[in-house]
Amino acid sequence: MNVTLPGYLQMLLALYGYLLPLLLYVVWSTLALWDLGRREGLSAGAVWLWALAVFLLPFAGALAGWTHPSGCDRWRRGDLRAGAGHRCERRGHQLT
Repeated sequence: MNVTLPGYLQMLLALYGYLLPLLLYVVWSTLALWDLGRREGLSAGAVWLWALAVFLLPFAGALAGWTHPSGCDRWRRGDLRAGAGHRCERRGHQLT
């Protein structure tokens, strides 16, 4: 069994694909909290609720999209949850 190492471009794209969502979340939450800190008309309780929403909203959206996907058939949901390997096994193909 021959295993080839990924090329430079594949490694670069994989790194960006892994880090880009994290970077976007960090930038978004930083800007939202900075804007929240500059507002003067909010009470302390409202600031805490907005800060909690800033941190939890992306996770709640991802969880809702994972548990209640819209417009996805059953096969595609299985692919998203467990990877595509189970599809090959169901159709009788041997995974190597």
